[in-house]
This record gives sequence, structure tokens and C-alpha cells, in this order.
Amino acid sequence: MGRMTLPFRMLLQEEMDNLKRTYREALMDAGRRDAFDSLVRAWSSEQGAMSYARVPTALDVMLLTAAIDNRKLIEENFEKFMAIESKLNRIEARLEKLLHLSRDEDL
Repeated sequence: MGRMTLPFRMLLQEEMDNLKRTYREALMDAGRRDAFDSLVRAWSSEQGAMSYARVPTALDVMLLTAAIDNRKLIEENFEKFMAIESKLNRIEARLEKLLHLSRDEDL
């Protein structure tokens, strides 16, 4: 009998399901679990591109961990940026209001 080769998308889905059950659940940091979930969404949307990649498995887990950690840092910095931007917008609105009131008083 010949060997059956599963389609890449099926192999990818099995691997993602396995990583969700094992690797994700073993991550201690909730932020890293959220980052992992974000990567799963990216992997799901890029299955076509990934079907062309051939990467050694030993390095896969190392790179996965690094990518998740980097993704977590990016998301944390993005949240900080959004908070700063929100504060800046409120300050700008207050300044605009003060400038408008100042102009009205000059008239």
C-alpha cells in the first residue's frame, strides 16, 4: 500500500489545533496566550502563502515562541500608543476650546 499524504491545509489545521490544546494552554502569561490567538488568526488567513514554505521543525517551535513574544510586545505597545493618542486628542480638544473662548472674549 502507498502512503497517504494529507493536504497542507489539513496538516496546518491539525497543527494549529494541536498547538491550541497543548502549547497555548502551557503558556503562563495571558498576554502571550492572546498573542498566540492573534497569530492563529494570521496563520488562518495566510494558509495559501504558508503552503509554499518548508521549515525544519526543530526551529519552528523556537521561532514560534519568539514570534509570540514579539507579537505580545507589539500589542502592548499598540495599546499604550492608543491610550496616549486618546489623551492627546482630549488635550487638543480642550486647547481648541480654550483658544475659541479666548478669541470670543477678545471680541
